[in-house]
Amino acid sequence: MSGNNERSSGPGLTPEQQAARQRLGSLSAAEADPDYRARLRRDFTRGVVSPARSRRPLLLGHPVIRWTLAAAALALILLGWANRGPAWQVLLATPGGRIQLDGRTVKLRGSSDLSSRLHAGAHLRTGDSTVVVLASPGDLVLEILPGTDVRLPATPRRWLARTIRASVDTGELRISTQARFHGARLLVNTPEVSVAVTGTTLAVIRPDFGSCICVLEGTVRVAPPQGSYEPVTGGHRFTYVRAAHAAERGDMLPSERNALSQLRRAYGAVSRE
Repeated sequence: MSGNNERSSGPGLTPEQQAARQRLGSLSAAEADPDYRARLRRDFTRGVVSPARSRRPLLLGHPVIRWTLAAAALALILLGWANRGPAWQVLLATPGGRIQLDGRTVKLRGSSDLSSRLHAGAHLRTGDSTVVVLASPGDLVLEILPGTDVRLPATPRRWLARTIRASVDTGELRISTQARFHGARLLVNTPEVSVAVTGTTLAVIRPDFGSCICVLEGTVRVAPPQGSYEPVTGGHRFTYVRAAHAAERGDMLPSERNALSQLRRAYGAVSRE
C-alpha cells in the first residue's frame, strides 16, 4: 500500500512538486488545429512534406545572409556609379548666340556656362546663327547647326547598357564617333526614320519634305516607317520623302562630304564599323 502511494505521489518530491504533478495530470490533451490536420492529411496522401514555414524568416534574418545581401546591393550601386558616362563638354558655341534649352532662352557667354546645363534628354534648339559642338570625350562629337531642334542623348556608358538615344525634329545634326565608342550604339529618330549608328561619321538632316541621312564613312542602318533597317554605306545618302512615302538613294552631295570631312579632321579619328 505504501509502495502505491510512493508511485502516485512520486518518490522524493516536495509537496509543491507533488501538487504541480497532479495539476499537470488533470489537464486535457490540446485539440489539433483543423487546418493543420487537413494540410497534413493532404500532404500525406500526395506523398510530399511541406517545408516548415517558420524557417524562411529565420534564414533571411541570419547575420551572414544580411551582410551578403547588403554587400551585393553596395556592389550594384558602385557598378552603376562607375559605369556612368562622362558629362557633355562644349567644344564650340557661337559667342553671343542664343539657344533654347528645355524651353528657356539662353544667351551663350562661354562653354562652361552651357556645359553645366546639359543633360541626357535635354531639348535644345539653336538660333538661326548659332552653332554648338558637343563632345563625350573619346566617344563621339555632335555638331548642331543653326535652326536645329534636337533632343540630346546621354553620353555612352563605359561597359554596360551602352545604347543611347537622340532625336532631330528640324535642322541638321552631324555626328562623328571616336575610338571609345566601339561597342556602343546611338539611335537617332526623326519624324520619318530611325537611324542606328555604331561607328561612323554622318549627318542627320531634317528639311521640310522629310529626312536625309548622309554617310561619310563606315555603315549606318536606316529604317523607314513600318520598315526594317537597311545599310547606308560611306559616300551615300538615304532620303525619305514624306509626301511620296518613298525612299531615294544616291551619292551624298559634295558640300555635305566636305563639311563632314572637316568635322572628322577637327575632332580626331573615328571608330568605323
